[in-house]
Amino acid sequence: MLAAEDAPYILLMDGNIEGNASQLLRMLTLSGQIINVYGDRNTESPYQPTYKFGGIEEQLVPGDKGTSAIDHVFVNHAGNHVIDNITLRWDLVDGHDHVPIDVDLNSEVI
Repeated sequence: MLAAEDAPYILLMDGNIEGNASQLLRMLTLSGQIINVYGDRNTESPYQPTYKFGGIEEQLVPGDKGTSAIDHVFVNHAGNHVIDNITLRWDLVDGHDHVPIDVDLNSEVI
């Protein structure tokens, strides 16, 4: 992904670790080598929890017991240009452990 230069790369993952708790992810995002798409577009709450042990019934609040922000969408700079929007789909959680994430791509850029 880092060697791709002008080719857009998008990495979606259940990292099982929060981005700010991983030394590697923290170093890559702070150095600007990769971009946390949700955090880049939601600066007020860049580490919105997307997981809750035992299932989700309503929108999660940072710091709630059993919650964490372990689902990630990372891109290189070229990948950031092809993403129009990222949406956490609270309307689809219905007791699941993870919040579905929609990533809308700009087809004109691709």
